[in-house]
Amino acid sequence: MDRSDLISEAERRLWDAFPRGEVVDLGGGDPTAEGFDPNAWGDDRRVRGEVITRLLLGAREREPGYVARIALIGARVIGPIDLSGGHTEHELTLDRCWIDQPVNLINSSSSTVLISRSRLPRLVGFGWRVSGSVSLIGSRCVDEVRLAGAHITGQLVLAGATLTNAGAPALTADGLTVGGGMFCDDGFAANGEIRLAGASITGPLVFTGAVLAHPDETALNGDGLTVNGDAFLNDGFTAVGEIRLGSAHITGQLVLTNATLSNPDRRTLFAERLTVDSGMLCRSGFTSVGEIRLLSARVAGQLSFAGATLANPDKAALAAHGLTVDGDVFCYDGFTAVGEIRLGGAHITGCLDFRGAALHNPGRLTLSLASLDCPYVLLPTQVDGECDLRRAQIGTLCLPPRDQQPPMRLAGLTYTDLDPCLLYTSPGPRT
Repeated sequence: MDRSDLISEAERRLWDAFPRGEVVDLGGGDPTAEGFDPNAWGDDRRVRGEVITRLLLGAREREPGYVARIALIGARVIGPIDLSGGHTEHELTLDRCWIDQPVNLINSSSSTVLISRSRLPRLVGFGWRVSGSVSLIGSRCVDEVRLAGAHITGQLVLAGATLTNAGAPALTADGLTVGGGMFCDDGFAANGEIRLAGASITGPLVFTGAVLAHPDETALNGDGLTVNGDAFLNDGFTAVGEIRLGSAHITGQLVLTNATLSNPDRRTLFAERLTVDSGMLCRSGFTSVGEIRLLSARVAGQLSFAGATLANPDKAALAAHGLTVDGDVFCYDGFTAVGEIRLGGAHITGCLDFRGAALHNPGRLTLSLASLDCPYVLLPTQVDGECDLRRAQIGTLCLPPRDQQPPMRLAGLTYTDLDPCLLYTSPGPRT
């Protein structure tokens, strides 16, 4: 391809700007807006995807002393951008663009790709290798983003993006490797499943304030996920559907403070064999409607449900058989549960504190601590149902006043000290 093959002034401007990496701004407009009509942009805003592809793959050389790149604003991109199997060292930046056809990056290698405030039908990047970062900030994708097996040395930024593929995966990134953190915050929303099974993220994984919707199905699949850093699903994070973190490993904190998980009569959080190295925080407004499942999970540091609300009537609100916590477990400060709390066979090295909690499972087992191993247990004062302490091994057992004690199953319980009213007037120290 050469300049004589170009069919519009917009293409010629892009061709001429590329060797110096100059920005080509074709005008205003918001292609992500509801009801936007791309036909309102005439020929002066149209650039063929083929032209972008050819420039990235070497149709023009950079000018000495400059960094060649594509930096295009306000274009309607006609036809596919297809780098599959190719290699480019040039950065691609598309801002406020309407992209008609899929962006194909399968088994390609590239520099940084930034597609911001744009509308695209699909981005396909199986096996894509990126020396730099990938960003879809503020963009709207109306089909699937596919990044399975991709390797990104920098950041993956989906802040403010909207991914829509109802009833199917909105993001498929199984086996993805990211070297600089993954950011799905600042208004990120997905209608469809987010798949991160077996992915490896170095740096934080951030879903702060994100909204994920895949009702009655999996909203976020992070089975086998590794995060070398903190994971934030907090401060307004909302998931309609199941969050899966089975056998995942998070080397920092897992933070779900002020999150809302909703999957009625099903699991909200499946985290069997999850490992968290620096604490798991589900406090201060955390709400779960459905079952939280932490069977055989391991948490180093505190596990806090302080002020949380769990609801799964007549079923398990928290199922944590075989849980290990190398620290304290806090279920106080307004903690409320409707449904059974199951901590049978759990091993807790610090205290298990239910002071001031309200547990409701009328006519059923409400709190199961059978075979619990814990040096310090403070039982709740408001229990509508029964408590099971059979075969538990406890150091100091703190009971509420006799008139507030629920029916208890005690066969085989062992303890070294019984304190009937210790510290029931105020919660313990906040951390």
